[in-house]
Amino acid sequence: MQSLELMPRMIDCMIEYQNNLQTLRLKELLYSAKNVVFCSHSSPDGDAVGCLLAFANFFDGIKNYSFVLPDPCPEFLRWMPLCDRILDSHNNPAELNKAFETADLLVALDFNDPGRLKSLSEIFLSSNALKVCIDHHPLVYDKYDALICTVNTSSASELVYQFLMDCSSDHPIDKNTATAIYTGIITDTGSLSFSCNHPSTYSALVNLVNAGVDGAYVHTMVFDNYPCERTKLLGYVLNDKLIVNPQRHFAYYAISLEELDRFAYRDGYMEGFINYALNNRNVKLAASFVEQNDRVRISLRSKGRTDVNKLAMEHFNGGGHVNASGGSWYVDTGSAIELFLEVVDNYICD
Repeated sequence: MQSLELMPRMIDCMIEYQNNLQTLRLKELLYSAKNVVFCSHSSPDGDAVGCLLAFANFFDGIKNYSFVLPDPCPEFLRWMPLCDRILDSHNNPAELNKAFETADLLVALDFNDPGRLKSLSEIFLSSNALKVCIDHHPLVYDKYDALICTVNTSSASELVYQFLMDCSSDHPIDKNTATAIYTGIITDTGSLSFSCNHPSTYSALVNLVNAGVDGAYVHTMVFDNYPCERTKLLGYVLNDKLIVNPQRHFAYYAISLEELDRFAYRDGYMEGFINYALNNRNVKLAASFVEQNDRVRISLRSKGRTDVNKLAMEHFNGGGHVNASGGSWYVDTGSAIELFLEVVDNYICD
């Protein structure tokens, strides 16, 4: 019995040991590289942008670093320090391509599957640069020269915090770096409402506040700083579009491009909408279907053991976490919903 009780701790120690080795390797590569590109995934969220800007602020003025996204940074995150340093394929294609062409090190943040880069996946994979990764999603692609990847953490931003703490003996984490990390943790845990049962997360937050983070200000800028069009869109979704089926324990809504245009939609407006669908009594799984120019973007959230990562991977060309995942559908919204209704019961657990 004692050996069984010790096994989880032994596994944790092995993971910690491997991560320590990978951290040393990543530091070696990062400090020896001449041109580094940090990149994160399409449809970037607070964790993706937080990771990028943590490195941007920590290494500001030290080396030739570039910070890259496939899509523009969402409006609700553009207040963050050095956000103007981020290049995206929509607004800075020439600068972005040059950054990849001259890079001798690529750093993947908050994703390990190059497919999450969408339009940038080919240039990422074809690059002769060394490639390293810091991520908290289930491992999909492991052909990296250094890899720090564990699902047992709140966010990629927390892993970046741990890495930068290892780099901070002669270069402490300042307020702007701490603010970027704090924002990533808070957004990826829904203000500490999920993926937050890790004591290390709270230890990190204490240290970040001690480094100067104004938690109330961050919360206001992230969650209470939207234009009125976004509030009206939320009201429309909840009143006119949300479908709740408590007998089958799911809820969902779908939004067309025409409806988005009616509310002057901009990237990031629908951040957090899906949580309203999930917080209904007897709902264990929530889905959103948002029409875009080239696809239907699908977001999935769940409670308990209901595994939306498996649902996203098996049916919607996506993935993520057990309780928070996403995917894409390349036909029409109606067929995506039809498939969802056909298979959803197979994924809902007591």
